[in-house]
Amino acid sequence: MNSDKKRIFRDIVLIAVLLAVGIGLVFLPQSEGNTVEIRIDGELYGSYSLREERHVPIEKDGTLLGTAVIENGCVYMENAACKGKDCQKTGRISSAGRCILCLPQGIGIYVVGENELDGVTG
Repeated sequence: MNSDKKRIFRDIVLIAVLLAVGIGLVFLPQSEGNTVEIRIDGELYGSYSLREERHVPIEKDGTLLGTAVIENGCVYMENAACKGKDCQKTGRISSAGRCILCLPQGIGIYVVGENELDGVTG
């Protein structure tokens, strides 16, 4: 009986720690992005300032795949030619490290911060 109480206590402590970590992650400050990179099939299609409002038509082999819209410091996908339109459902993003993906068309729209590293090699 005593071991059951210890197990329940450990479970409660574990749940409390996990909740505290989760809540802490939600309230961490996110760095503002300043550049939008659009990639098609991994290749850079274009790089644009997040501070300048514009509509960027995304084309591949002469076919319009959709339009990336940059306004009010955010970017979102509009008029996607894919079926599910999950890229449009992602909504507006502005924080560095966030992205909008359209897997059927191979489009990636990434918000990049000022001093963000892609990777580290040694």
